[in-house]
Amino acid sequence: MIGTNTNMNETEMNNFHLTYVGTITESQNPVILWDVLRELDIEVRITGAVDYTVKESMQGIRVQMDDWAYHLEAVHMMREAYVLLLLTKAPIGKSGKPYNAAGILTGKLFEYLAARRPIIGIGPIDGEAAEILRQTGAGVMIDYNDYYGMREAVLSCKNWMQ
Repeated sequence: MIGTNTNMNETEMNNFHLTYVGTITESQNPVILWDVLRELDIEVRITGAVDYTVKESMQGIRVQMDDWAYHLEAVHMMREAYVLLLLTKAPIGKSGKPYNAAGILTGKLFEYLAARRPIIGIGPIDGEAAEILRQTGAGVMIDYNDYYGMREAVLSCKNWMQ
């Protein structure tokens, strides 16, 4: 994965966290990832608006939330992150109908790439964002329902930082 191995000391390893910058809507809620972070006792830091249903599903995990930041400050947060979290829309929309997010590319992906930090994406593994992560070596895309894939990615990033 792209990024700088920081060779963290023990105190820094206890502060290992995932960072998300932007809005998290109900359709982006990675419920299974929250289960993984809860189990592993790993913090997530979020800067941006978070839907109340997402907040409810995050009960019991260590989370630091800031509602808003200037863009330059957000870019700085991305560059200082241990690991960046990229969320796409879930494959099932609010209406219960399937939603195809495979062709969606957001500006956030390119800002994350520019930050040169490892990226864990949650979304379609056959989509364009997944392909870009594979081609650049910047990170991995994991399916919304892949508990073990999420767990492995988080632990792999944490171990890589040691």
